[in-house]
Amino acid sequence: MPTRILEAPAPPRPQKRRSLMADSEEDIDMLTPADMTFTPVAPSSLLPDEEDDHDVDEDDEEDNLFTAHSNAQESYLDENENEPSVTATSHRRVVAFADENQDDNVEYADENTHVGGAFGHSDEVDADLGDDTLHSDLELEAEEDDELESSDDEDDEDDVDVVHVEVRLRPEATLLPSIIEANIPPFLRNNYRWLSGGTLVAPEGWADVGVLGRSVEQIYIAECGDGHPVDAQEATYHVHVYKTVDNYVELSGGLDEDEEEQEANTSAASVRDLPARELEGLWDNLIYDDDIKPRLLTYIHSSMLFSENEVDFNVIAWNRLVLLHGPPGTGKTSLCRALAHKLAIRMGDKYTSGRLVEINSHSLFSKWFSESGKLVQKLFDNVTAMVEDEACFVVVMIDEVESLTSARAAVGEPSDALRSVNALLTQLDKLKQHKNVLVMTTSNLAGSIDPAFVDRADVKQYVGLPPAQAIYWILAGCLRELARSGLCPGGEKLLEWDELARSTRSVASKRGERARIASLQLANTARQAKDQELSGRFLRKVPLMAHARYLASNRTPRVDKWVEAIARSVKDEGESRDRIAAAEGTARRVAAAK
Repeated sequence: MPTRILEAPAPPRPQKRRSLMADSEEDIDMLTPADMTFTPVAPSSLLPDEEDDHDVDEDDEEDNLFTAHSNAQESYLDENENEPSVTATSHRRVVAFADENQDDNVEYADENTHVGGAFGHSDEVDADLGDDTLHSDLELEAEEDDELESSDDEDDEDDVDVVHVEVRLRPEATLLPSIIEANIPPFLRNNYRWLSGGTLVAPEGWADVGVLGRSVEQIYIAECGDGHPVDAQEATYHVHVYKTVDNYVELSGGLDEDEEEQEANTSAASVRDLPARELEGLWDNLIYDDDIKPRLLTYIHSSMLFSENEVDFNVIAWNRLVLLHGPPGTGKTSLCRALAHKLAIRMGDKYTSGRLVEINSHSLFSKWFSESGKLVQKLFDNVTAMVEDEACFVVVMIDEVESLTSARAAVGEPSDALRSVNALLTQLDKLKQHKNVLVMTTSNLAGSIDPAFVDRADVKQYVGLPPAQAIYWILAGCLRELARSGLCPGGEKLLEWDELARSTRSVASKRGERARIASLQLANTARQAKDQELSGRFLRKVPLMAHARYLASNRTPRVDKWVEAIARSVKDEGESRDRIAAAEGTARRVAAAK
């Protein structure tokens, strides 16, 4: 969905996502570095008193001992009028110093049992024993209460809307990320009422705030709760601060000096540092018909959670391997790159750096017999060396993985291809032992992949052709970008897909009416493109082809002219594909006749 700008105040909880803006510049200027400084104060009930009197009347000590299990809260502290009743909160205060008098040799006894021959003979001993038993019971009860309260707190957190805010720093920024993280939540709470996912905060809102203005390049509200606008005052904020980098290198596919002379120009893989500036915005421009993107994010979160808590691999297995498959041009490769970039941002608090390793599967085949397996092993030795740095998160991407993992059952005899499949499976099994690695693979021919590889994949996600709604989002986003560049006046006024059904002719301005009609025409074009099974890759080429063929003589065509040219280009593409299909059919018939 196209990114929106957070710049205008919103009415009480809107029914659709709207942009928002700061209430006033005065409110923004109030935020200073001092505002983020606070001193945690522990409740007095959690702190031990300097002199805490726990003496109890000696005549009641024996009764207290026998009733400690069933009625400890009433029989112990209620004897003193100055002591409050024992509650779940006061348990913690007692437990804080109860261990000092704990006696490891104390055993629980009933009414007819003597402990060490001293039971019933010494009031002093009885008092000590009763005190120890009571403290033990209170400690157990306090631990149970803590577990219950912790569980209740976790349940409460599930009901709170979580807002993910991605903050990109300027390249020259030197301020600690923790300072930025502390300033973002109060800034949003002080200046905005409602927040929606997929929106940029207008620079005018925070550029004048000293701490933010000097260091921040962009503030992006990435996700909000379940997708609906959330209350800025009640939300829980997860702030992700990062800097983009530009570092790209290639790894050679040679094995030794003799091999390098022949294969020196072959690139086995490329390595890109993350977060990468060239991948900024890619995640938000990938549009699918279901929840593919959030599903992948939750999978990564779960796998990392299991790893951090050291869940036994032998009991619960996962391989950190994802397979994206589907027809060509649906954005599988772009999704892998965008996910790697997104993870580098989201996990910046756990890893100091990130890398994306893109493996060129075609370069791992050698003309020499049995050498392909060695090429695979050598390449993954380099990957393993990167993964050894536990402060670096590594994403390995294998595009068109069917080239490396063709089904071994289809091979008539042991061959170089079979050895390369075995080598790849072995290296993947070694990588899964590391917590800081994720393997992403793509395929246009999932049916030809070896079953052993498919079985290892935790997620096997089909990425299909875009539906009409996604096609409309893609084309409308292209026109909005042209409007931003000054090439399509009125393109920024296009309606959202869910607004089309509610649109009427009662539009205040002529320009608004033109945008409404253009939006409806663009929706019809999106439906025609779906019927022709056009891929997302081609759809992003349509504006250029439309301008080259139908609008080149018009200096600044309006949005309605652009929509008309796009519709004609989509129709032309359908006719061209029909001709190609007819030619292929003729060629097959001729071949069959021979």
